[in-house]
Amino acid sequence: MTSLSTTQEVPVIKQLREGKGLTQEELAQMADISVRTLQRVERGETPSLETSRALAAALDVSLAVIKGDSAIPDHPPRDAVKHVKKLRGFYGHLAQYVIIILLLWMINLWNSPSFLWAIFPTLGWGIGLLFHAIAVFDWWPQRLRGLRSQWEKREIERFLNKQKTKP
Repeated sequence: MTSLSTTQEVPVIKQLREGKGLTQEELAQMADISVRTLQRVERGETPSLETSRALAAALDVSLAVIKGDSAIPDHPPRDAVKHVKKLRGFYGHLAQYVIIILLLWMINLWNSPSFLWAIFPTLGWGIGLLFHAIAVFDWWPQRLRGLRSQWEKREIERFLNKQKTKP
């Protein structure tokens, strides 16, 4: 039986998983590792480099956070700034939508009330705004999140392999 270390990894991985509202099964599937491996890591067993990379990709954090080389407080400010910029962009988009769509409806009702053409930009732009909200507020279904993290993991590996082969 392997000895369990008492590094920062135990609370970090469990805290990140619970912070994202994931079960052990969901995270294991996203990271493409077994649930048993995840349970061992959360209990304190030191994960392999491959497992650490998979967990980092699935949890959308750096490998340093998973390995305990860097404290978590270094990352929330960057993540928070990134999130606030996304929110600001969304609310700006929403304000533009409301103002311009209201103007279009006023023009439509004033000039040609018999044909409600303003419905077309309202629906078209509204669908775009909905997708913007889904991206900003992370309303994607869990299944799609897993696909995204698997794709990101493949792309990271592809990029790293290209870097290794460069002279």
